[in-house]
Amino acid sequence: MNQKFNAALAACILSLGSAAIAVPAVEGFESFSGVMDGDGSSAAGQALTNSSGFDGASSASDLPFTDSFGDVYAGTGIVIDTTDPFEGAQSLTWAANSDAFALIGGPSYATVLPGTDGTVYAAFAVRVNSLAAAAADVDIELLRLGQGTGERDIHIGVLDGSLDLVARNGGAGTTLSADAFNPASGSNWDDDTWRVLAIEAIFDTVGTGSSVTVWEVTAGGNTQLGQDTGFTATRADGITHYGYGAFAIIPTGTADTSISVDQVTIYDRNDIADQATFLTTVAADLLGIASVDSWDLY
Repeated sequence: MNQKFNAALAACILSLGSAAIAVPAVEGFESFSGVMDGDGSSAAGQALTNSSGFDGASSASDLPFTDSFGDVYAGTGIVIDTTDPFEGAQSLTWAANSDAFALIGGPSYATVLPGTDGTVYAAFAVRVNSLAAAAADVDIELLRLGQGTGERDIHIGVLDGSLDLVARNGGAGTTLSADAFNPASGSNWDDDTWRVLAIEAIFDTVGTGSSVTVWEVTAGGNTQLGQDTGFTATRADGITHYGYGAFAIIPTGTADTSISVDQVTIYDRNDIADQATFLTTVAADLLGIASVDSWDLY
């Protein structure tokens, strides 16, 4: 397990003042603390580009990937953010001036991450730094949980200002929030506050009974944002890579949208007894981090 994660969790348990709890194994934990540009530097605001390479060591030491990081494609829209990470040294920030995305994983995407077969339990932190004035300029993939080739992926993304579970591999897709990334909404998340989203994905590899559920996890409780159960195809088994960035629509012309992600955490499903245990674990692991100082339901 990642040492940074152990330290954060220990601090969290102490701050809660509670008895020791069983700690599920973390199979993937990405803080982006080791991400560098190809020249070996990681200055705040530095763009990660194809020309100089996407370098550094993954903080997800349990991931059996042959490459720590993949490329950043088609532009310079992803930058290293050291100014206000969720926890640790740095996070990644995407700006809507190019259709750029990063895939983290091996080149063949053939190796399944242990503990993700059958069911994937994952969580991550997201922060809206700014939104463009027009919803059409707010398009980003917040997290891709990849299942090899053939679009067998789980995408949590923002399409024209709507936070969605994006339809893939027979999934119907569903709107998670019409407000969170909508610049016209008085309840959007454009307040520089880190929030935690949790995902449970149950894979049916022989039929159409798969489901994907997403929650916002807060100190005051959990809000189920949405669930996709309308699959018409079987799913692949397990996760082979993950990603972040623009993916469905090339942004239409402004750099006014800026969104950060951090602390991508993928748990070993064998250590998660049920859905309630998962959500309790995410709250204990991520909400105890000191930089999270406020939570707002919308």
